[in-house]
Amino acid sequence: MKKVIVLVFMVAFLAGCGRNYSNGSRVGVVTKLSEKGVIWKSWEGELNLGGVRQGTDANGNSSVVPNIFEFNADPSVVSKLQEAMRTGKRVELVYRQWLIAPLSISNDHVIIEVKTLD
Repeated sequence: MKKVIVLVFMVAFLAGCGRNYSNGSRVGVVTKLSEKGVIWKSWEGELNLGGVRQGTDANGNSSVVPNIFEFNADPSVVSKLQEAMRTGKRVELVYRQWLIAPLSISNDHVIIEVKTLD
């Protein structure tokens, strides 16, 4: 009986760890995009959301830092992200968030769609 309970719990937990843990979008300017990885290559980038926020440096001192959203990109949207970075236009990035990201990516937010804003 205990094995069945543990199995049911594990299946429920793993089902919640999928790529659709959360969906959403962010708006800003793409400032970084690169392909990284030794064994598994993945596209990683940064979106400047605008404004600043309070942060701390390595010594624990308060500082003001830019409001940056880090992401991984699905290969199908890389060309749109590169174009957005070249032009400097504001874009809306639609993402899926993993609860537990696979080893092949370094961030749990994966961009699945890029919308150029006017």
